[in-house]
Amino acid sequence: MGMREIANDNQVSLIAVIERVALDPNCDVSKMEKMLDMQERIFNKNAEIAFSKSMVACQGDMPTVIAKAVNTQTGSCYAKYEHLLEDIKPVYTKHGFSLSFGESPCAQEGHITVSCDVMHSDGYTKSYSSTLPIDLTGIKGAVNKTGIHATSSAYSYAKRYLATMIFNIAIANHDDDAIKAGGITIEKLLEYNAFLRENWPTVTAMKEGILFGDLSRAAEAWHELSNDEQMYLKLAPTKGGIFTTEERKVLAHNPDFGSAAP
Repeated sequence: MGMREIANDNQVSLIAVIERVALDPNCDVSKMEKMLDMQERIFNKNAEIAFSKSMVACQGDMPTVIAKAVNTQTGSCYAKYEHLLEDIKPVYTKHGFSLSFGESPCAQEGHITVSCDVMHSDGYTKSYSSTLPIDLTGIKGAVNKTGIHATSSAYSYAKRYLATMIFNIAIANHDDDAIKAGGITIEKLLEYNAFLRENWPTVTAMKEGILFGDLSRAAEAWHELSNDEQMYLKLAPTKGGIFTTEERKVLAHNPDFGSAAP
């Protein structure tokens, strides 16, 4: 008998005890409330355990997602949310998960907070969120989006980021031969993507600082990384690096970033 069956049997037994106590005319209401609270705690704990076990199995089954869409401004590839969903939805639904996205209150002006409730079939839900700027401008600083377009873009990006973070998904370039010709193997690129996920708040702070001209903020984020981590981020954009050519120029010519800047 598995752990889930044992847990369900224990819950049924506890419910039977509660029913017997409730039918007793001499039932102590305070004791009854304590028993109900105990039943709820047991149920929630079992559901949480089932969620964690399923998540481990789910992440183990997740495929590497191929980045098929091309950013015409940077020339880099990325995975659209609909492409991501095609690859991962059959896996996470098989393991009993569903995702529900929404918008949460955000105290930061010009930003949007996107939330994701990860629900499991055994009754446990875990919530995640991501706060991103509503960016109206392009790489060179010129306005290239309407307010609605910018908000929609930030919302879509947050959904992609949250999904990849929740299920620990690796994103790979669609052109493996080009990657190898550029001096980086697909395995190394996947390692680099994993490193980016672990340090995403720092990388985001740097890119936002450069975008909005707040280089002190970008430099502060840069120095949160060790020298080895800084050097690791120097991967060229043609090899899958996170910083565009323009961003690398800003970093390389500003003394606040030091000699390790890309």
